[in-house]
Amino acid sequence: MSRALSATQKSVATASRMTSRRYASAVATPSTTSTLPNSEAYLDIAKVPIASVEVAFNSWTKTQQKAMIERIAELQKQDWKTLSLEEKRAAFYVSFGPHSARTPYSLPGDSTKVVFGVASALGLSAALFAFIRSFSQETPRTMNPEWQEATNEYLREQKANPISGISSEGYQGKGFVTTK
Repeated sequence: MSRALSATQKSVATASRMTSRRYASAVATPSTTSTLPNSEAYLDIAKVPIASVEVAFNSWTKTQQKAMIERIAELQKQDWKTLSLEEKRAAFYVSFGPHSARTPYSLPGDSTKVVFGVASALGLSAALFAFIRSFSQETPRTMNPEWQEATNEYLREQKANPISGISSEGYQGKGFVTTK
């Protein structure tokens, strides 16, 4: 059992070494991402037309994107007046385009989802409020106008708040009457 485990560990170590070598060779030659021309990930950045950068940049791997950025950086070292319009557009897209960290958070159509979600949340909360309210008790007996008028009379008799309140001279307010 330990012999099989050590063989597995050896194969994992060998695979990781091969991967690191493959990665180092891919970084050393930025014009390709794989050393095998028939592999699926192979793309020779040197042969890709500059005009297709805006269309294909987001579908490339990070290594391919880095290679294209380096290629465009080399082009920018030339006189700016000698660059073609496609090269200038590619340089602008790589520098300021909507990719990687500058990818927009919301896509077209997200605002309708937000509006629908907020409207449905408000509708659900209103329905929940009406449902809970249907099981509530009647209004308390102290909320009817007669009780509140009696409270005003009691406070006048007790001379409550004689300076600026209900017992003061010339008081014009409603007192404790809050219902109609």
